[in-house]
Amino acid sequence: MNIKEKLNDAIDKYVPEWVKKLVSDPFWSGTIGKMTIAVVSGAFLSGGFFLFYLICCPNENCDSMLCKLVWKHSPWFLFTGLAAAPSMLLTWFWRRQQNVERLITERFAKAIEQLGSKELAVRLGAIYQLERIAQDSKRDHWTVVETLSAFIRENSWKKEEKTGESQKETPEQEAKRTPPATDIQAALTVLGRRKWRDTEQNQVDLSKAKLQGANLRNAHLEGANFYFAHLEGAHLYSAHLEEANLSAAHLERASLSAAHLEKAHLNSAHLEKAHLNSAHLEKAYLDNAHFEEAVLMDVHLEEAFLNSAHLAGANLVLAHLEGASLSSAQLERATLLDAHLEKANLIAANLKMVDLRNANLEQVILINTNLSGAIIDARTSFKEALYSNETKFPKGFDPKKRNMKLMVLDKQSGKWHPASPDKE
Repeated sequence: MNIKEKLNDAIDKYVPEWVKKLVSDPFWSGTIGKMTIAVVSGAFLSGGFFLFYLICCPNENCDSMLCKLVWKHSPWFLFTGLAAAPSMLLTWFWRRQQNVERLITERFAKAIEQLGSKELAVRLGAIYQLERIAQDSKRDHWTVVETLSAFIRENSWKKEEKTGESQKETPEQEAKRTPPATDIQAALTVLGRRKWRDTEQNQVDLSKAKLQGANLRNAHLEGANFYFAHLEGAHLYSAHLEEANLSAAHLERASLSAAHLEKAHLNSAHLEKAHLNSAHLEKAYLDNAHFEEAVLMDVHLEEAFLNSAHLAGANLVLAHLEGASLSSAQLERATLLDAHLEKANLIAANLKMVDLRNANLEQVILINTNLSGAIIDARTSFKEALYSNETKFPKGFDPKKRNMKLMVLDKQSGKWHPASPDKE
């Protein structure tokens, strides 16, 4: 290792990150920046120089040849230090920065070329080279993200080579088919662990990508765009998809246990038979989403929007739906054992033959709701729940004995209000 390499290693190791960022800032390459550094550097050099000879040479009568030389030619020493040192330092720093940028540009161009190779090993090398560039250069981070995203979108739908006679797949076989190609999975993994994600201003765009069976466990794809993407059977355990756009996405039989989907958009998404145990969907948008036969045990759907959602046969044991909006939702034969629905909106919802044992429906809105055939026990709480004359209850159920409040519609104002005691 030569002196230049040792010096560069020492800089990378010992120079603080804020100093590197300061030096690499484009401001210093301008006229004002150069003048500022020249003045500051000159001041430090001058101060150090004066301190040296004041300590070593306290007066002009010193017999030392060095002291005499310093006292006689001190103005020239100062002028030389002020003029030469800053420019030398700046030149060295800027040349080093230019070399780094040139190398990154060359590495990026080569990686892009290799990404189009027909050889899998070459494409994989290109993907991991791009990851390294994104880690080394914050400025080039988003360019790499866009490149890999485009690579996934364009190549995930390529027809797979098949041997023998082709047969039409059933929906079940389609959901269980082979995971994405190795290079597509590698690109997904790189995107899921990118370094500078907290500084991003744009969405990672994976819309309409074919990612069936993909492994995205613990991936960080907050705010990503998965509109109309195919993620059937995908593994998204503990994935971070906060505020992501999954509208109209296909997630049938996907594993989303413990996933974070707070404020995510899943309107009209397909999650039939998906697993969302302990998933976080607080304040998520799930209008018209499909959850038929899905497993949502201990799921968090507080204040979520599930209007007209399809939850027939879903397992919602211990689910948290406090303050959620489920107007016109379909929950036939769903299991809501020990579920929390306090203050939820279930106007015109279909809860026919739903299991509500030990569920908490305090202050829930059940106006025009269908609860016929529902399984309700003594532990099911309906305290201060609101209902109308059109609400359908199971046989033998008396809402008055459950401390429920009857609401009537004012035809003039179009608003619901509590019924007078004589009408109850």
